[in-house]
Amino acid sequence: MAARLFHALKDESQSLRFVVQEATISLASAYKGAPLAVLQDLEILLLKNSQVV
Repeated sequence: MAARLFHALKDESQSLRFVVQEATISLASAYKGAPLAVLQDLEILLLKNSQVV
């Protein structure tokens, strides 16, 4: 789910990006207390998507 949201942040029109961004922020609570392996995968995803130019 997180990967799809990050992909949408890159590809959606400006008018939809705000909605996708809010959904991405809301998803953060779903990962609270997640196993270490899941958090590590999420960290990699965050780092990969924060480097997009």
